[in-house]
Amino acid sequence: MFWETSFPTAALESISAPLSHPAKPPISPRTFDYVVIGGGVAGCVLARRLSERKNCSVLLVDGGLSQQPTTHSLTETMWTRPIPAEFEAYKERWGLEGWTWNDVVQAFKRSETSLSPENMNACFRGRSGPVQTRMVQDVQFESLRKAYQVAQTFNIPEIERANDPFTPHTHIGFVDLTIDSSGSPVVASTAYLPAKFAYEHKEHLTVLSQTIVTSLDIRTDGNGKFFVAGVFLEKETSSEGPAASDFRKYYVAARKEVICTAGAVSTPQLLQLSGLGPRTLLSSLSIPTRVDLPVGQTFQDHFNVPLIWSCPLSDSSLSTTSNPLAGLRGFFKSVLGTSTQLGPSPQSVVWISSRLINEKTGTVKDQSSGNLLDPFEEENIPDLQFMLLASTISQIPVTGQLPVLPPATGGFTILVSLIRPICSGSVSITNVSTLKKGVGLALHMGREMQKMGYPMSDFQVPRSDADSDLEGFVKAKVGRGNQLASSCPMRSETDGGVVDEKLRVKGVKKLRVADASVFPRVPAAQLMAPTVMIAEKCVEFLKEGAM
Repeated sequence: MFWETSFPTAALESISAPLSHPAKPPISPRTFDYVVIGGGVAGCVLARRLSERKNCSVLLVDGGLSQQPTTHSLTETMWTRPIPAEFEAYKERWGLEGWTWNDVVQAFKRSETSLSPENMNACFRGRSGPVQTRMVQDVQFESLRKAYQVAQTFNIPEIERANDPFTPHTHIGFVDLTIDSSGSPVVASTAYLPAKFAYEHKEHLTVLSQTIVTSLDIRTDGNGKFFVAGVFLEKETSSEGPAASDFRKYYVAARKEVICTAGAVSTPQLLQLSGLGPRTLLSSLSIPTRVDLPVGQTFQDHFNVPLIWSCPLSDSSLSTTSNPLAGLRGFFKSVLGTSTQLGPSPQSVVWISSRLINEKTGTVKDQSSGNLLDPFEEENIPDLQFMLLASTISQIPVTGQLPVLPPATGGFTILVSLIRPICSGSVSITNVSTLKKGVGLALHMGREMQKMGYPMSDFQVPRSDADSDLEGFVKAKVGRGNQLASSCPMRSETDGGVVDEKLRVKGVKKLRVADASVFPRVPAAQLMAPTVMIAEKCVEFLKEGAM
């Protein structure tokens, strides 16, 4: 649960009576215009935007299903947009109308307030949205400064501002972080739905916490078409509470629509429990199939491989834990907004297309010729990302491995991320090949830092740049990126689609999905900003339907 204890939440009993029969709704249930399932960032966007309209009643249900992770602590303050080509492909590859760059840029702008001076006159950045963002360019550690310099010697150009849609797709630069004007990190969900807003709109917005949506109430209309009439609920209890069989079920009706925002794991779970999913799977679980849909069949994630070097303790964020005075300095710099020393999020990131990497020389192809600079061409979407971190994987549990550095030693990490996987649900041979290219380039960058005289030693890196060593290292160290997406994709029915271009679940009226589940493929960016955009677009569609 993200909300502070003072957040105004309702008791389940206060808005609904327990059912006399577990699967039979009451004759006169409590009814809301919209029921939003999931209190993560997408759910908070919907709850805010819908309850801003005085003629709407909104129920936001959080707990249980929405507890699945949608971000990782390493990336939860990173505010990154995919390049325009990502969205141009929605139309060119998937045939989706209303999702080109020009169609989505306004939704991105509505979500943010960019505080970076570099963006004051940028037409593609927001000025009055709920989420405050800015670049933090005060680099505290020499390891990061050296890595930044070395990257540019590999034909990786530097950019001046983050999330500029017209910059080269392969580049190094500082990233936007969700940091407010006081210098404090901000979680996008609380930026959209703070307690003050909830209190001011409590006549239109009801929030249920510690509540599980067990299934959707799917019925048929006079024409034999399926529609969602409401949701079945249970209290979420601790392990010391009653057994599951003792739970009392409750029911709430939806006058207009139900919107699933529980994330790429829990949203398909709820749909399947409600009879919306692959017939073979549902039959094996004795769940009657309402609509045979490929729910959960196209799940994707990013994949990470960390390369770690030991370095002077003073050049690592480990110094803040071993030196109280350094930690205190870092605290004040964080409060003043000049440093991200106390947080795990990277300040600078390399974005790169693996097709530009020369594996033999460990360099990057010059981008100054041809169409390599065109951000609207799908082939230019980067498939690799390097996060430069003044820390070790022991502070960033991506792979579950916890290497321990020698005493009084700092750590520097290049976290190589595959951000455009080819397959769904696993690491394929093609993905290993792409990661291998990235790991090889990162290894060469580390060697160049050592040649420049920077005092760092190999700690967790490939034994050599030989093909077998790189492949073995990738297979041994690869881990999930926790950027979970595309389990209910927006595609055509013949291409594995679950929702249409208006985010409506196929074959069922009054039901939409508006979270990371709906991306046709996992975006080549961290998912916070794109997921917020999806929710903002959903609000547009609801308005079109006479909200």
